[in-house]
Amino acid sequence: KNNSSVLNVSGNGNAVVDTSAQAQITTLTQDTLSNSGTLTVDKLTIKSSAINNGTINNKIDANINSLTNNSGAYISGSGNLTLSGTSENAGMISQTIIENTGSYTNIGTGTLSASDKIINSGNLITNASSILAVNGIRNDNKLTLNGGILSGKIEGSGTTHIIGNVSNNASILQTINVSDTGAFNVGADIGNLTNRGSVTTNALYLTGTVNNENSLSLNDGTLSSEITGSGTTNITGNVSNNAAIFQNVNITTNGSLTVGAKIGNLTNNGNVITN
Repeated sequence: KNNSSVLNVSGNGNAVVDTSAQAQITTLTQDTLSNSGTLTVDKLTIKSSAINNGTINNKIDANINSLTNNSGAYISGSGNLTLSGTSENAGMISQTIIENTGSYTNIGTGTLSASDKIINSGNLITNASSILAVNGIRNDNKLTLNGGILSGKIEGSGTTHIIGNVSNNASILQTINVSDTGAFNVGADIGNLTNRGSVTTNALYLTGTVNNENSLSLNDGTLSSEITGSGTTNITGNVSNNAAIFQNVNITTNGSLTVGAKIGNLTNNGNVITN
């Protein structure tokens, strides 16, 4: 309850830091943690659940099973944070490296930032504007973006799911799945694309396979990836295709298509150049 400095606290108990308390602990290992004050710790291990309504300054390593970081709460410092259970964040989390192996959700204005990188091998849900890593995000499982603008690159063996209105100003070099509620405005290179919603892009940004089952709009550039699926490719700018478009093609009044490979059924309200 009062200001205190302790070397080591361990066991299977419940650690509580009250609102007015400032605690400095070298190593803290407990079953649960409830923090409403200021907790500074070198090494933190919470085996069950942690609720943070105050400030946690993690200096080296923090391993938390399930975390609830409420609005106005902070987890900061130069340490590394690993989350392994079900976690929700409506506050601010800022660490050197953040690793999620469980299920993590940014809620409302909750932000997740790393001065090095974010690693996800679990299920991570966030607004794209609320996640930032200086050296990028490695997603090896499921990353869901429900809105916002992405400013840090994504790579890894997983899949990025777009379920809201999302723009990317950094590359997403992995499989992307746009749901029927997704609207994806592409502003940098992307990997394999499956689209059931709406995608707008420069053709140059399509570096992998393209399966379009709804609406894909090309606003510029040269297409080098085949487009398949039951949807429609809309040409809204100056576009050339060096790869086939195996679906309906709609050229708008502002569109111009220089045909360099096979295309499907064509509706032309703009300009077509073909041999």
